Amino acid sequence: MKCWRWRSNRHRIYLFFACASLLLLSKHYLTVTVPIDEEDEELNPVDLKEKEKEKIECEPTGAVETKCTADNGKPLRCWKDEEEVYFPFSYIKKRFDMTGKLGKDGSTFELFTSYAKMRTPDKNYYPLGPFGHFSTYSVETRDRVRCISAKTDVPMSTQWDPIPYYYPIQIAQYGLQHYSRIKLDSVSNKSDDNAEVLVGVQSKEWKGAAGMHETTERLFFNDEEKGKVVNISAGHALSNAGAYVYLDKSPDLHVISFDWKPYDANSSFTVLAKMKQDDLLVLINYVFSEGDGKCVWQDEEKSFDDETIVLKPRKDGQVSYSYSYSGSAPIGEWSTVTRDILVDVARALSSGENRKKDDNVVLHPGDLRLVSLGFRGQLTVRQQIAQRKEQDSHAFRSSADWLVENQDKKGGWAVPVERSIADRKLVLPPGWHSAMAQGHGISVLTRAYNQFNDKKYLSSAINALELFKTNSSEGGVRAEFFGYIWYEEYPTTPGSFVLNGFLYSLIGLYDLSKLDVSGIYDDSAKTKVKEAQEMYSVGIRSLKQLLPLYDTGSGTIYDLRHVALGTAPNLARWDYHANNTNQSSTESSSPSDIGFTLSSPYCSPSSNLKMSRRYGWFDEIRTFFPTIWLILAPLILSPLLFLGQEGKCTFVILTMSCYWVAEVVPLAVTSFIPMIALPFLGIVGIKQVAPKYFADTNIVFFNSLMLSLAVEECQLHKRIALKMLTYVGTRPHWLMAGFMIITSFISLWISDTACCALMAPIAYALLEEIMIPKMRKVKKIEEIENTKVLENGEIEERKLDTSKLSARDRGICKCMMLLVAHASLIGGTGTINSTGPNLIFRDNIEKNFPNEDHGISYLSWMAFAIPPMIFYMFSSWFIVQLQFLGPRHMISMFKKPTESEKEEEDFARKAVLKSYNQLGPMTWAEKSTLVIFLLAVLSWISSDPKVIPGWSDLFKKGYVTDSCSGLVAVFLLFIWPKNKPDFRMFRKDKNRPSVRQEPLIDWDCVRRRFPWSIILLLGAGFAISEAVKVSGLSTLIAYNLNSTISSLPLFGMQVILSIVVVVMTEFSTNSATASIFIPISFTLAESVCAHPLYFSIPTAIGPSFSFMLPMATPANAIVYETKTIRMIDMVSCGVLLNIFCIVITVINMNTWAYWLFNMGTYPDYAIRHATNLTGNSTQCF
Repeated sequence: MKCWRWRSNRHRIYLFFACASLLLLSKHYLTVTVPIDEEDEELNPVDLKEKEKEKIECEPTGAVETKCTADNGKPLRCWKDEEEVYFPFSYIKKRFDMTGKLGKDGSTFELFTSYAKMRTPDKNYYPLGPFGHFSTYSVETRDRVRCISAKTDVPMSTQWDPIPYYYPIQIAQYGLQHYSRIKLDSVSNKSDDNAEVLVGVQSKEWKGAAGMHETTERLFFNDEEKGKVVNISAGHALSNAGAYVYLDKSPDLHVISFDWKPYDANSSFTVLAKMKQDDLLVLINYVFSEGDGKCVWQDEEKSFDDETIVLKPRKDGQVSYSYSYSGSAPIGEWSTVTRDILVDVARALSSGENRKKDDNVVLHPGDLRLVSLGFRGQLTVRQQIAQRKEQDSHAFRSSADWLVENQDKKGGWAVPVERSIADRKLVLPPGWHSAMAQGHGISVLTRAYNQFNDKKYLSSAINALELFKTNSSEGGVRAEFFGYIWYEEYPTTPGSFVLNGFLYSLIGLYDLSKLDVSGIYDDSAKTKVKEAQEMYSVGIRSLKQLLPLYDTGSGTIYDLRHVALGTAPNLARWDYHANNTNQSSTESSSPSDIGFTLSSPYCSPSSNLKMSRRYGWFDEIRTFFPTIWLILAPLILSPLLFLGQEGKCTFVILTMSCYWVAEVVPLAVTSFIPMIALPFLGIVGIKQVAPKYFADTNIVFFNSLMLSLAVEECQLHKRIALKMLTYVGTRPHWLMAGFMIITSFISLWISDTACCALMAPIAYALLEEIMIPKMRKVKKIEEIENTKVLENGEIEERKLDTSKLSARDRGICKCMMLLVAHASLIGGTGTINSTGPNLIFRDNIEKNFPNEDHGISYLSWMAFAIPPMIFYMFSSWFIVQLQFLGPRHMISMFKKPTESEKEEEDFARKAVLKSYNQLGPMTWAEKSTLVIFLLAVLSWISSDPKVIPGWSDLFKKGYVTDSCSGLVAVFLLFIWPKNKPDFRMFRKDKNRPSVRQEPLIDWDCVRRRFPWSIILLLGAGFAISEAVKVSGLSTLIAYNLNSTISSLPLFGMQVILSIVVVVMTEFSTNSATASIFIPISFTLAESVCAHPLYFSIPTAIGPSFSFMLPMATPANAIVYETKTIRMIDMVSCGVLLNIFCIVITVINMNTWAYWLFNMGTYPDYAIRHATNLTGNSTQCF
């Protein structure tokens, strides 16, 4: 019976297998494979995985299978119920270019219109920041990257040829990938977690394999260059373990780095790694061999019975591979080896002879651990093997160095293999160049120049521009499409006009055009940078016109080959469309806005072109406002020209003020107006005006600026600031107080503008160190990656965004930056040479009372000004914190800090110490600059201290002033060496010739960085001050003021004059305010028989209290540009601080200064020179 059942069912079973076989064969032959003629250079491996998902098919519940046809009767399996018809997702995915996947829970299916993610940047592209989203790339794990060459440390490709070769696009992307990670790690402080582990430091760590046929000699000694080293002599056969050292077992430390010196080509080294999954031991040998054109291969062994060579099998759980190595230095010289073993093992396991197309092994941190590092042959190794988590810096530099060393005479990087397009309708023979490679290469080289400050990278980037000027038919990358310039990724004839490579070439040109070359003395380099800007502009114009040709309304056309070949358009895959959309957004975020972006699948087709608004009359007026105001302001003020000399002088002052406030021309150019207007209007002759621009007082200011330039050049100010911060503490109260003290101390000796320019970057950098981690609100880099913050433009530029901070942290940022500006202004009141108004006061008193003992000297001014300066600083410190942090914050300084506050203080302290330690020991230049600076200050203090004879008394009176001693100090800066003199007696190697050292500063440094505009601005102030006196304007205003406020006591008049000066200085420069009101104050004092200093000193100090508006002084503008404070913040604090400062000044003038300068008695020198001010005899006595 059982036998009968088998026989009766056997035919059914045979029939079932036959039908199944026919079904499989029909499915195989009916499946259409569409070749894709594009390259995968910019595809993210994470995105590519979406394409490899299994086809998802399911039978809808409650539906029955039915017959369907598609595409002209082609049968299709489908289901239907009472309302709907259901098609397999595999059909929908293929026909409609869609994708989908099951959710993490396995019960929800997610449908996407694209398998690629749109990465549109939120912020403007920063040329020296991370390169787009390249930090998420993994060039070294791409299927078509055979290995990271052990010769050059850059990728070798099999993109279009089975023999590995150097593909410039991949190499540049490899560098940009690792550079982007460097920048993002520095922002997220991830680099702090990358501390290296050192092995092999102790001699006992170095072993020799037991039972070896050959002995391994290990000789330990101290090398003069490398310190502790081990000299190894071992057999060179790979079967010999040689001398080895055990590595750290941490699975995260997969990068090794060491210094070695091989003495022959038989030397090699081997890394032994153990796989986590199957405990497979992988031997990676690095040998001096060409490898038959391979960069990595599976090792061979001889079979002694038949003398045949076979691949080593995976026996005893072990496999062996070799990398072709040559080293970065010749044999017999020291070289540094840095290898990522995780990548090397993955590439080795992917390189077997029987390797299939999809056998691309990708390993992740933790998939293996390193066991040992061994050496063979005759060599010396430094006893310091470093293990790290990453090799970003080394990879980036290797990529940049390869680009420099392999650039051809045309300025490009040739591709050494053939490239065919469109079924060989377009063919590029070996040696062709790509605009994409040129653009990527320039992006790498500009960043390398900025990172390493090596001009070879800049030179190579500039040379790369040549191919952009050479037509594609002549070996270049330049082509034309209907008259528009295009840079070809594949320079075929006829052109293919690939959008992707063109966009990347524009980004490279933009990077070079925005490079700061102000420190380069070669004018040709600056010309080339401007040329890059022109090429970029030309490309943007072409992009504006041609980009719509690539836009399908829902996707992108890959290229325009169909125009010349007459074929169907080559639609780009979704990952290319996403990439093109991102690049277009990058271009539109640059200053040269292209005005539109490609359509996105997340936007409606009707919104794919976003055109700029129309250009109207308001835009026309705004564009030409400087020209309009330049003409309109003098016309409005022209009636003043008919009111005598006083009216003409007022016309000049108000015209200058209008130009200053509106900045219709540069401030330095505005400063020329007195030399033009005063002689033409007959107020003061040119021979009297011109010397004011470089008067004795102005030379003192010139000396001060030169000294500040030398301090900045050697970074002495940074050392002083950071060192003092280590003493004052890092609680917010004391940190702010410390910055105020440091800034005001520096401002005592240099101008307020220079001081703020020096200190504001230090304060801002410290805030970035402290606040950016708080702004992210994450502690691990994985959390940042999961939230995709890595793609945010803000992080790419490492910008502090106070809007993402808590209210308290925002307040701390505002306080810190405002206090820097306030301290630089307040500190300038402490010495008579440090700020423009003080120097104008000094010039006026010496001109009004020549050769008289008026009591004003460098030392007496400090004695008068330092006490109120301390009260000014305390008022600023108190008011600013009260305004932005509240009373509780002020009270908390007397309480014991909480745990969170202690952590914050500890973090701030570490940030300060880190910045200070990065400076290293004090250099010769810093010491020399400090000594010269102190000698200059000492000479100014001791020249005429009044209480005792000064050194200026040794010379004829009036012949030698502070400007002379300052010029001596400046002269020393130009002749004193920046480094220790290379005298034969001071150096160890007495046989080599001496080297002449550069001076502390040179004229090129002065030409590039000296603020000549400030000198001209101060000179214009002196000229205006002279015109106010000569024209009689000061007398007119003084008598009008006297008649208006004559009923008030002198104390009340002083208060009103101080208020007027402080208000006026908020709307004009402090030098302009001082040049107008200081002459008036002397005239007013004479008219009411007051001491000459009673009104003039508050008028000299008042212009320094310009705390309210950014336009009032450059110090405010510098701080305002950091975007940490708003205009209303500056105004609200400034009003209250102005009131406090006026009160402190008036109290000081009527107490301490009143006694110090004996203001209760009208001085004899004022009586002797009374007619010089008013032209009339005085009635004071």
